[in-house]
Amino acid sequence: TASETFASATASAREPVTTTASAPVARNLGLFHELEGYLRESFIVLVNTPTSSSPRALSIHNQRGAAGLERRYAESGLGMAQAYSVIEARSFPEDDVYLLKIRNPWAEGAEWTGAWSDDSPLWHEHPSIAAACGAENAAANDATTWMEWADALKFFDGGGVCFCQPEAATKGTDYRIRGAFENGFPTVALRVEARADTTVFLSLSQADQRLADHGIASVLPGGGPQRIRAVSTSREDDSLWGLDSAEGDGGYAAAMLVVCAPAAQEDSVRVELTSSVDASSPTREYSFVHARDCGLRYTFRKRDRPYFVVPRVYDSGVTRDFVLGVRTPVGVGSSTVEISFVNVARDSNLHKNYSVFRMPSASLD
Repeated sequence: TASETFASATASAREPVTTTASAPVARNLGLFHELEGYLRESFIVLVNTPTSSSPRALSIHNQRGAAGLERRYAESGLGMAQAYSVIEARSFPEDDVYLLKIRNPWAEGAEWTGAWSDDSPLWHEHPSIAAACGAENAAANDATTWMEWADALKFFDGGGVCFCQPEAATKGTDYRIRGAFENGFPTVALRVEARADTTVFLSLSQADQRLADHGIASVLPGGGPQRIRAVSTSREDDSLWGLDSAEGDGGYAAAMLVVCAPAAQEDSVRVELTSSVDASSPTREYSFVHARDCGLRYTFRKRDRPYFVVPRVYDSGVTRDFVLGVRTPVGVGSSTVEISFVNVARDSNLHKNYSVFRMPSASLD
């Protein structure tokens, strides 16, 4: 999965634009073009509206309280604290127009009433854009609407991208492996032997903070509910989970996955790629991410020597559970790929951020 809040997107952009809101928001066309790319790959893109107590939303819409903000959203045809799917993105740079097509999955009838909505005069003023977007054939009250990018940044304050693998939609296997960081060291890593070129999706997941926020026992993705210890709403036991709602990063440890490939020296490996905020664009840099999940798509090439996939955490004092995920188009143990569990020695130079190193490890049952 890959996600970025619109709040952080607008805060980091350098190109301001004033919209119909009282306060200016930043345009951040870079993020818009990223979403375009995700949609071209058939990824699932969601955006969400804020709660009525959101300080950012209250400021942007120049409202002093929840009632005024709720009225503002109702007039705009949008619900609050609600998720919307993004089904299309279109760029018209010659007209300086950038549009998202939004769908309300919750109900028909309530639609965006602002610029580029179904009844907006802008479609008549820009017939070429109307033709490209199929506006003349738009069905009334079909729960879909077009929005200008600047308005999307103003009315939505978060979102996410669900990384999809079309090639594995009808076949393949999803494996989940439980592990833990103990004082910053992972208890399990993966040894991968590729007998043929194989593309897989690798993920690293931490316990979900949202469940802890609501007094529900921890759930690790892929593992089902674990009734190990209930977390009280007073959050007195948060240290057991490593979660702190006061932290801006949501309380998740800064973590990443490292793929190590065989190096030129017989007994050495090198860091090939690491996960990043974008699962479809892994990096060669050490990129620790504060998020519940991180992952990457990677193609293991046929080699005579094994690869290693190692979970890493930034803080050497962290102790918490995690789940490794491996999605393969073919079953592990086939003639294509073999995966076994190993424990990376704590004195390995991998933990010291070397790019090439020996990989002392011990097999795990």
